[in-house]
Amino acid sequence: METGKIKEKLEKINANRRTVLKWLIFGAGAFALGKIFGPYVGLSRPQELNGKSAFKNFKVVETNKELRLYNRMGDEIFIIEKEGFTDNQ
Repeated sequence: METGKIKEKLEKINANRRTVLKWLIFGAGAFALGKIFGPYVGLSRPQELNGKSAFKNFKVVETNKELRLYNRMGDEIFIIEKEGFTDNQ
């Protein structure tokens, strides 16, 4: 009786282990393919346009005092002031 229960537990553990290993290998393969083919696809690579970085969905403009983010329509959506990040002492 004991060996039957042990075999059932081991089979259940092995099935769960195979599932975890399968998803781990699938994720690692997707990561590797992304690293290999990522530079050729260029979905998130910025394009330089006269000192401005234009991304697909938003634009980043850097000035002396701040960093501004704009959406596709040209509306300003976020401003980061550089004053807090630099030490002027």
